[in-house]
Amino acid sequence: MLGLIDPDVTISYIKDGERINKVSLTPPETVTGILACKNPRCITNQERIHNVTFYLVDAKSNQYACEYCDARTHL
Repeated sequence: MLGLIDPDVTISYIKDGERINKVSLTPPETVTGILACKNPRCITNQERIHNVTFYLVDAKSNQYACEYCDARTHL
């Protein structure tokens, strides 16, 4: 989930004061139950559907689309 907040995050594993591994994170392909659709006409806002899934559309701009109405959300 750190890749969702900031796609440029790098995690360094340190053991005994030395870096043993460095991992660059990427945004997840799907996000479920965290985001809410910003489209007021989306069925998820009318019917209060929980656990809506958003799909990654553009990793560079960290843009996701609602599974129901395809409205775009920038993080």
